Amino acid sequence: MISAELEDKLKKLIEGDKKALSRPLVIGKPSAILSKCGANRDQDITITRKVIDKAMRPEIRDIEGRMVGNTGHGLTENMIIKSLTELDSPTLIFKGRNNGSILVITSVEDQNDRNIVVAIEFNRQEGFTQVNSIRSVYGRDNLEYYIGENIEKGNLLAANTEKADELLRSIGKSYPEENTFISFR
Repeated sequence: MISAELEDKLKKLIEGDKKALSRPLVIGKPSAILSKCGANRDQDITITRKVIDKAMRPEIRDIEGRMVGNTGHGLTENMIIKSLTELDSPTLIFKGRNNGSILVITSVEDQNDRNIVVAIEFNRQEGFTQVNSIRSVYGRDNLEYYIGENIEKGNLLAANTEKADELLRSIGKSYPEENTFISFR
């Protein structure tokens, strides 16, 4: 999904290029698996400078490990690019908290060895068009708990069995009943 041209545009956006800052960056059209999970195939996937800024801003935690202040997620440019590239073939896809959204779990890890997730909202109005909008990119705390709880709730939409098998085994979880989610490779 991420071409060399798009990677260059993303770098310009990160560096603060005035022209790039004026509107969301178009990543491309959703992959077949994202479409099967609810993304409108005719709408672009976009990301804004604000989302990238928060993803790259340092993560600040208090002594108990809670995030404080105007904290970010501490991701590097390379981590963001790799995570967005994995939207074509992510590890797991779960229903999002809000109706019309998903949480995509990638195999890319942040500096703290947490899998990076990408939250996408479908049919979001941006200017005069509707898009599939990336709302956040971050390393997921307590991934084992999140996966277990959401499998139990029936929120698993899709799994790349090749990638997910290894992840699920490493955290001691298993798939829900067959035919309750889309299986792909």
